[in-house]
Amino acid sequence: MDGLGDVTFEVWVRTSDTVGAIISGANAGQDNEYLLYVAGGSLQMHVKGTASPMFASPGLTNGLFHHLVWVRRTAGSNELYMDGSLLGTATLPTGALSIAASGLFLQQEQDCVWGCFNKNEALLSDLDEVSLYNR
Repeated sequence: MDGLGDVTFEVWVRTSDTVGAIISGANAGQDNEYLLYVAGGSLQMHVKGTASPMFASPGLTNGLFHHLVWVRRTAGSNELYMDGSLLGTATLPTGALSIAASGLFLQQEQDCVWGCFNKNEALLSDLDEVSLYNR
């Protein structure tokens, strides 16, 4: 992901938890370079330390699989979809992402760069067909 501007992330997720990261990307100076976060049945996108509004995602924590897609464009536009429906859009920082070689994690938010995990922030979930596209 390092150096990419246009990124599409998709995943099938079944969660039994209400708080945690689905994907987290960091570098030596930024822990929320790229983050998709679940909080109490809502989803939030983070790019370069800036967060989008919380988007209500009805049914996300119901124990069933849901298809999530986050489309991020270099120019700053971001779209978040769940099960084929648009949840919301946000303008977030522009430019290429800076993700360290050891800075990309699934199901865990990084409290500090490259480690510093709080085990209580691990997302209890099943992920399937995780895909990243450079478009």
